[in-house]
Amino acid sequence: MSKNKNKNLRSWIEGNKDVPSKDVESLWDLSGSYKSSYKPDVEKGLSRLKDRINNSPEKTKVVSMNANRRVWLQIAAAIALVLAIGFTWKTFIYSPTLNEITEKQQQKEVFLADGTLVTLNGNSSLTYPEGFKGNTRTVILSGEAYFDVAHNPEKPFVIETKEASVKVLGTSFNLRAYPQESFTEVEVETGKVALNVNQSKNSLILTANEKGVYEHGIKLEKKPAPFTNAQAWRTGELKFKGLALNEVVEILERRFEVSVDLDDKISHCKFTSNFGKGTTIEEVFASMKRILAVEIQEDGEGEYSIDGNSCK
Repeated sequence: MSKNKNKNLRSWIEGNKDVPSKDVESLWDLSGSYKSSYKPDVEKGLSRLKDRINNSPEKTKVVSMNANRRVWLQIAAAIALVLAIGFTWKTFIYSPTLNEITEKQQQKEVFLADGTLVTLNGNSSLTYPEGFKGNTRTVILSGEAYFDVAHNPEKPFVIETKEASVKVLGTSFNLRAYPQESFTEVEVETGKVALNVNQSKNSLILTANEKGVYEHGIKLEKKPAPFTNAQAWRTGELKFKGLALNEVVEILERRFEVSVDLDDKISHCKFTSNFGKGTTIEEVFASMKRILAVEIQEDGEGEYSIDGNSCK
């Protein structure tokens, strides 16, 4: 150390009594050993760093899952569990589904697993399970059918249609629910039936010799039905007792699948007559001409017109 630098150091130490003079002198001496021409060995330093990294013990990095992501995964797991349970439940509760279809003017009897007999009219279909394993006995009808339902108060029999449903415990009735028609009709022969409008609280309770008619989106009403002409397609019999001609025509159109144009002047005329199984529409028209003195003309295949001046 030069004399001038040494003098300055001693002067600084004397002015700073709180700093040990030996420590300051040691640091000063070390500083004198520093070589200004020193250059670090970068390659050697990198090599030593790599060795430390490779030789250090491996540690697994734990990444914390985002809270939202964790919630969504829990929800997904719950949904998967519900679907799995639902699939298993349906597998054991529901039986294989069967379907019966009839063509025009074809009739078919279907015996269900509970002993219920269903007679399908033409252009109809019935969907039902091979066995009833739930709390209800549910079937689906499109078209028309006569039901003789096996009695079971613990398991109601339910018929679903496009616009309404029917619920019974054990009874016999006719249900007409063709999707192309604007009404659904139930005519009860024995027992009690509930006619319910879909997606509505409107309903009717019907008993023997009563008929419920739902005009889609318009009204639901109960009517007396002392004669089962609604079942003429099944029994082959027609019974008219003081029935207005416009109602007779409606029955004939359904029974024989024809179109009849009725003169308004005679639509209220009353008609009484009985026809046995196998009766043709020509035989009905012949009786109508004789009793009411009306004129009936065939306008085309399946098309007729009835005219008259007044009721006889």
